[in-house]
Amino acid sequence: MSEFFAAPHRPTRPVRTVLTDLVNVDARWRSVDAQLAEVREGEEVRRREQEVAAARRARVAADQAVAEDEGRLQRMQQDAAKLRARRRDDIAGLKTVVDVERRRDLSHDLAVAERRLAEVEQAIESEERARRAAADSAGSASGASRALEQALTALDDARRRQESRERELSGQCDSLQEHSTALRADLPDPVLRRYERAEKENGVGAAVLSGAVCRACFMGLDRASLTEVLEAPADAPAGCPECGTMLLPGTEG
Repeated sequence: MSEFFAAPHRPTRPVRTVLTDLVNVDARWRSVDAQLAEVREGEEVRRREQEVAAARRARVAADQAVAEDEGRLQRMQQDAAKLRARRRDDIAGLKTVVDVERRRDLSHDLAVAERRLAEVEQAIESEERARRAAADSAGSASGASRALEQALTALDDARRRQESRERELSGQCDSLQEHSTALRADLPDPVLRRYERAEKENGVGAAVLSGAVCRACFMGLDRASLTEVLEAPADAPAGCPECGTMLLPGTEG
């Protein structure tokens, strides 16, 4: 009938060795999990998203500037067309009108139209020259488009790197968690309960003694407490008198 009863737990390795391995595995697990949380925050992705938003605003501003320039140029061209028509009418009038006063008015208007037309044509030439020069600048519509494309590419790259790093760290976390679970299963129940209670209260289930300092709470042990830790049975480690975490005096192979 004994075959129907569960066999008592029999660690395959010394308890202190298992605990030391577990401390190291869990420390690595916490470190990788913290890295994973940081990666999931996506700092680089957020920065790239902000760059894309800024590039889009710059593109809109560049497009608006182009539209404003186009509208201004069209208005000047319309003004020039009206002035040319006015000049033609004045010249035609001077060819037919014989009244002295009327001819004087037409001559004056013709002079004004020609002067104004020269100013408008010069402004048109300056505007077109400025537009040609601006077309190659970073602030132009084409420059803004290139900047937006570059920002979008950088964002896509950042997202791919984040996803790749997340998968890598998630895999490490899963592997470390499995290793931790296996090590915990190799501990006697009383030791495992002590470990998990300390883990819940202090963040670590056990700590390797560093000189006379507890690596869980970083308090120094007095001589009596240190002696108790060093002389404690390997399968029942002594706890830190300050935080209660099991202390391991050293490692075993």
